[in-house]
Amino acid sequence: MKVEEPEPVDGWYNYDTYIANNINISDEIKTKTTASSQVELSFEVNKYGEPINIKVDKSACKECDEEAIRLLKEGPKWKKKKNKRAKIAVDFSQPD
Repeated sequence: MKVEEPEPVDGWYNYDTYIANNINISDEIKTKTTASSQVELSFEVNKYGEPINIKVDKSACKECDEEAIRLLKEGPKWKKKKNKRAKIAVDFSQPD
């Protein structure tokens, strides 16, 4: 039995590219993040392919959480899969 989870309409590669090109890491975020700062979000997909019922499963900082949610809401549409919650992680790590 194959478990199908929601996924971006344009695929994961394009979604990762969208995140990399649109993430806004402010100076305030830079001072609060560490080498392993990730925000993990879970959400459902409505019939229009939009993320709804977004929940922060793992927080890095308040500003990071807000930025991760903004990216998700403003990003590409999602393929809906039978009442499954999707999970993504947005990386705020700073390169050394």
